[in-house]
Amino acid sequence: MGKLFNINNPFWTFMGKLVDVVVLHFVWLVCSIPIVTIGPATTALYYALLKDTRDEGAHYVRNFFKSFKENMRQGIILGLIMTVFGVLMGFSLYFYFFAMENVGILTTILKALSILVALIYLFILQYVFALLARFENTVKRTIQNAFLFSIRYIGWTILMIIILIVPVFIFFWFTFIPLLIPGYALVVFLDCYILNHIFKPYVSEQTGEEDDPDSWNIDESEYTFADSSYTPAFSKLLKDDEKKEEPAELPEESNNAEESTNE
Repeated sequence: MGKLFNINNPFWTFMGKLVDVVVLHFVWLVCSIPIVTIGPATTALYYALLKDTRDEGAHYVRNFFKSFKENMRQGIILGLIMTVFGVLMGFSLYFYFFAMENVGILTTILKALSILVALIYLFILQYVFALLARFENTVKRTIQNAFLFSIRYIGWTILMIIILIVPVFIFFWFTFIPLLIPGYALVVFLDCYILNHIFKPYVSEQTGEEDDPDSWNIDESEYTFADSSYTPAFSKLLKDDEKKEEPAELPEESNNAEESTNE
């Protein structure tokens, strides 16, 4: 009976994390109200929950605002790119599947292309804000790496898309209002367990992390950089895939051969 009320019991630990999810969801909603800040707010949500699911630091709200401030500029740019592209993609899907009449092979091709673009968008969306929260990089490289990660770990990518779609389906099909309480943060929370597993080979576990729970660094000594102007999160995969052959060494001529030549 004593174990049931032990705060270190796995059940109560998980319930505590769900409370964190609810709090962070409402913080994310408030910070996303200006729309233009939805990028840094989503990045901050991933940052706080990536730490929370790794049991790194109890100050999850402080972690949220720390990331929100540090990733403001890149988060706004990335958020605008993903939002605008998402709206255009949604409009094209609606137009080709509902508003446009079927006029033959051209319509079929356009529908297929719109579905392909939508899938690529969903693939990138599963990683792009988590990568911005976890690694130092440019916006362009972050988007590129998000796509590469989604292909490299396509099984996990599909699972995260399912995690995104299932709550939406349950909410609209069964009108399950309680899902609005944890909201999008619940999806991010579940994704973070997968993302921590995926990112683990690319992150250096620092000693003395308890003294500085906010220190997340990449061990650059493990990577070979094709471009020294940026720090790629995906460079280790590129290193494994890009196997270059060493040029064969020419055999040295013997001294006897040189002497015969001189004679």
